[in-house]
Amino acid sequence: MSPTCLVRALSAACLTATCVIAGNLPPANAAGVQKQTHRIDTGSDRIEVDFYYVPGSVPKPVAVVSHGFLGNRHRMAAWGRRLAADGFLVAVPTNPAIVSIDRNVSSLRFLLTRGSQSRWPIPVVSNGQTVLIGFSKGGLETLLVAASHAVPLQAWVGLDPVDRDQRGSVAARQVQVPGLAILAAPSPMNAYGNARAMLACYAGPLQIKRVPGARHVEAESPDWPADPNTFQRFASEVSRFLKTTLNAPTAPPLPNALKIGDFPQP
Repeated sequence: MSPTCLVRALSAACLTATCVIAGNLPPANAAGVQKQTHRIDTGSDRIEVDFYYVPGSVPKPVAVVSHGFLGNRHRMAAWGRRLAADGFLVAVPTNPAIVSIDRNVSSLRFLLTRGSQSRWPIPVVSNGQTVLIGFSKGGLETLLVAASHAVPLQAWVGLDPVDRDQRGSVAARQVQVPGLAILAAPSPMNAYGNARAMLACYAGPLQIKRVPGARHVEAESPDWPADPNTFQRFASEVSRFLKTTLNAPTAPPLPNALKIGDFPQP
């Protein structure tokens, strides 16, 4: 970790920890949510993408959701339904590569760009607002997309993200949009919470929260072996953050010293 990022990490660690401790929260009302699956040619790969949306003539913000290592679009289906019920047009792809981060980043960037231009194969248009949401390795990959500045972005959300080869720490310095990282307990599944260094380098206003006792898989899906009630804590926090962020007036970014969060130790 660079000295600058280390200072930021220590500053954040000394602030009041923010924990998600809500009780059993009901799932979002998924009434009216429709799903279409399309094979999309990104120029370098052909990928399967599930699109979730509620039909209507009102333009909606766009969300691209990325799964984790060895995951697929089916594992993130609950996020697609939840976000669509919250008023988003949602793309949940099965990323083209297991190992190659760059191929996945390219596909995610393509989807985000097309979505912002209302060029997804669904009968609803974008309002121009875009967000990226990634679980585990997908958190790193969406952060890399955000750092590329290919599309004006409103928010980034990391669901217990995991860094690799410090690429996230480098990319985070380039991301100015509001961010939310929700962390499970450190474990081998999240590289013992190695996202701490990456998040400490985030350039924009960042909320870092943890779900006490949560396992890594519970940021991904409510399905077995996860506890669905714990998943709902992640989902409700994301819904609150996105609603507040996308409805908020434009304001100068907060300095990194004002980030409020929690950096659990392994």
